[in-house]
Amino acid sequence: MRRILLCVISALLPSGAGVVLLATGHDDVMLAATLSVCGFAFATALHAGDVISLFRERRRQEIEFNMRASPAAFAALALGMALLPPALIFDAGEPMVAGVGFLLVFGWLSGLTLSQLVKIAAFMTWIEVFAWRIGRAPIPRVGEMVDGSRVSCVFDASPASSMTAARLRLVPPMPVIG
Repeated sequence: MRRILLCVISALLPSGAGVVLLATGHDDVMLAATLSVCGFAFATALHAGDVISLFRERRRQEIEFNMRASPAAFAALALGMALLPPALIFDAGEPMVAGVGFLLVFGWLSGLTLSQLVKIAAFMTWIEVFAWRIGRAPIPRVGEMVDGSRVSCVFDASPASSMTAARLRLVPPMPVIG
């Protein structure tokens, strides 16, 4: 509980400082935005530490298909949160901030949603088919219902396409001569 409170405080305190700056008449919107982003980046790092410790303390050591796909999404989150504060602090421009935003939205959020959606769909099927047998007969685990090798091609393609698209957005276009 204390770690969650620390994450919330570390995210909201700089944001609150930015709001106070704007409310007291300072016109530096970039400073307020930078304070907020830095706070959220720090809270993300704290949360990443919690996720890593929870992952190491798992009872079941076998990693399921959705968990194998999640690290790519968290890598996109870490990269995006590492690039966003410098992009705002050094005023890297709209294309850079848009590229980092694309990386966060499509790399992290879509990647994590896709990886968990496979598990949710398998669970919904499992509950529909096997719910009446719980306690009466042996039933398979949810993870046994999905062939990980078939799903892995989607998991491999999604983060790679998001990273490539973000890179195309981050790199300025070449000038046309002629």
